[in-house]
Amino acid sequence: MLNYNGHFNVHGLGSYVVQTDIGQNELTGDHQDYDLAEVGGSGVSGMAAFDKRKNGKALITLAMVGTTAGGSHPAHIHSNNAATGGNIVLNLKNVSGATGMSATSVDTLNDGTAATYDQLATFNGHINVHASELDLTTLLSQGNIGSNVP
Repeated sequence: MLNYNGHFNVHGLGSYVVQTDIGQNELTGDHQDYDLAEVGGSGVSGMAAFDKRKNGKALITLAMVGTTAGGSHPAHIHSNNAATGGNIVLNLKNVSGATGMSATSVDTLNDGTAATYDQLATFNGHINVHASELDLTTLLSQGNIGSNVP
């Protein structure tokens, strides 16, 4: 079970009461937080948490405030710092407007290149959270990650 690739759920009345990763998916305690600042008066800001799993993969959790129920906000890791801008290198799961949350387990970038927690912790990039799938030009929140954070 120590190397099992899984998770554990306890259900109650149609929702999870407890949920945790087990085996190789357990978190090691290695952790990085990055601020995601409001852009253009959007009222949406938050934090990106990068956590290392025992198997070396990363869990990226976005916790946003100011989102609105019913919204779904695409989030991506882009190359370079936020001021310079760059191409999307990793699609993250959309941020739920109702909860402000998104959680993505990462082991590869969009181009298929392997990506470990250690590589992402020093990556030359930034995160953008967008208004919607139909409005990717409007940024709600943005922040530098990896080597771009002192």
